[in-house]
Amino acid sequence: MSVLVHGAFADGSSWSKVIPLLQSKGFPVRSVGIPLTSFADDVAATKRVIAAEEGSVILVGHSYGGPVITEAGNDPKVVGLVYVAAIAPDANQTSSWVNADGPLLLEYHDREWGVPVHSDRKHFEVLVLSGAQTGLNWSLVLKKREGYRRAFDKFDPEKVARYSEREIQTLVSDPKIIRNRMKIEAAVRNARAFLKVKEEFGDFDSYCWHFVGGRPKLNRWKATRQIPATSPESETFSKDLKHRGFSFVGPTVAYAYMQAVGMVNDHLVDCYRYREILKEVANAS
Repeated sequence: MSVLVHGAFADGSSWSKVIPLLQSKGFPVRSVGIPLTSFADDVAATKRVIAAEEGSVILVGHSYGGPVITEAGNDPKVVGLVYVAAIAPDANQTSSWVNADGPLLLEYHDREWGVPVHSDRKHFEVLVLSGAQTGLNWSLVLKKREGYRRAFDKFDPEKVARYSEREIQTLVSDPKIIRNRMKIEAAVRNARAFLKVKEEFGDFDSYCWHFVGGRPKLNRWKATRQIPATSPESETFSKDLKHRGFSFVGPTVAYAYMQAVGMVNDHLVDCYRYREILKEVANAS
């Protein structure tokens, strides 16, 4: 019996503790390399690995890997599916979701996450990237952000709104971004909806901030496990966005968006950025 593991990272880098533990129990363990180009491609890649195994298989997945192993697990060789909750290790004086995924995530945490945004161009950037992240790991999206900036005309909603089917097809073939047609088409539709919101409210910034009364919602979390995936405000925000024609804006995505643009301050209270952002908001008042 072999154990196949994967999550949002195909190289197994996020399994530094899980893999040795399984190996210590005598299981032959290896990481499944998935292309991360689309959900269907990742399921197909997993099925090919299963087919190549001689004996029975246990599939282990976390994060995005959970839905993949569920879909790929309908095979006579698969005798078990294991879903692992991947929790980032705590880091000194910073939010505990910042882990060893690389300097990009740390820089994003230190400079951007939770900082109140009032630029419509930046709002659109976060909207595109939040939709791209759905089902994936934020670190992957950050690694491809420069590719997105080039592919989506520096996140200019007026230009993106005019993209034709030919331009969409070009994006689907672009390895510098996540080549998911549904997400790319959603970004174009969202650009058009974004412009309609600007026309109605004067700018998108005024529209989105009214869901939190115009000021960041201040939370006081002491541990990452306390941070919710949604909130009453994100439920309302999501519902209104969908009503206006936006896609890939469910309550969870809407809450991640609100965290990213500083509509809520979800840094842990012992994170140095929690206090810095409080001061920045106070000084801006």
